[in-house]
Parts: sequence; structure tokens; C-alpha cells
Amino acid sequence: MGKSSGDPRRKARLQAVRKAFGLRQQDVADRGGIGLQTVTMLEGGYTEGLLIHRRELYAKGYGLTVAQFGDLLSGALTAKAAIAIIGATGTAGSVSDAA
Repeated sequence: MGKSSGDPRRKARLQAVRKAFGLRQQDVADRGGIGLQTVTMLEGGYTEGLLIHRRELYAKGYGLTVAQFGDLLSGALTAKAAIAIIGATGTAGSVSDAA
């Protein structure tokens, strides 16, 4: 994965969504079936070159659809809107709820 343009707002959006539901980075990794290092890289701004076939896993970790996750990364979806979507769809549960 290459480093993105370093948009600190992207980092803030991902962290806000995760923290709104009391999830740790490890929780997001477990829910999505991805490594902790991947979540750390996502939240650190290293999003360029994400494997397209794994975007479903990244999105699942945050409780979003692939399209919603893409919009969150790009800024088309705000953290507040993502939090509302997750709350409305009930995908925010704990790791044990997500399994």
C-alpha cells in the first residue's frame, strides 16, 4: 500500500466512526477479517493502492457497505453521516455480535 495524499481529515473520519461505537483498531480488524496493521495503515492515511477485492473486508470492519466506505474515504460521506448509517442498520455491534 502506498501513502495517500496525507489527508488528515480521512484519518479523522475513520477514527471518529470507529470510536463512536467504542471499537478498538483490533475490533475493526477482527470484524473485517483483516490484519491490525491494515487498519493502522488505513487510519494513518495509507489508502492508495488498497486491494479492490479486499475493500469489502475493510468496509465490513467499519460496519459499512463498500460504496459507503469509499465515500467515507473520499470525504463524500462525513463521519457523522456514517455513524448515523451504522446506527440505523445495526452494524455497530461488538465483535461478538458481528461474528
